[in-house]
Amino acid sequence: MRIVYGLIIGLIAAFFELFAAKWFSIKNVAPNLVPAFVLFAAFYGGRRMGLWAGFMAGLILDFYSRYYIGIGIIFYSAVGFTVGHMGNRFIFDSTAGKVLCLFAVNFLQSFILWFSTKPDNILDVFLISIMPRIFYSAVLGGILLYLSLLIVSKFSYIAALFRFIKK
Repeated sequence: MRIVYGLIIGLIAAFFELFAAKWFSIKNVAPNLVPAFVLFAAFYGGRRMGLWAGFMAGLILDFYSRYYIGIGIIFYSAVGFTVGHMGNRFIFDSTAGKVLCLFAVNFLQSFILWFSTKPDNILDVFLISIMPRIFYSAVLGGILLYLSLLIVSKFSYIAALFRFIKK
């Protein structure tokens, strides 16, 4: 059951990133909200659900991106599995720890994508394009992650959908 829920969350994350993220863009800086969905799956459902959510989101986004196919699958699957495995540690109990993890995932992903494209002017691309996207993705994704974990934990009829997969 965790695999199915993970695939559904990954599918929702990919479609949200492809079709709705441009509505949240500010001055041509579009947020990357897929890590928020993958981390939600990993924090709530554990490593198996995080792995499959990352796999599905990475698979769909790799076919729609201009980067090498397989980078998103490997990256999001590894993030979902690792965070799901470490999700019960003390640093991830607080909201600040979860947002810090989201910031680290966004930073690592931006670095990997930057490394795969090899831009000419490193500092210009880093300051104008990468850093605003990392901060904006961490803030907006942190709000999304916090609200999704709060909704699932507070409302019993929504939590009933996830009762089979709780750790």
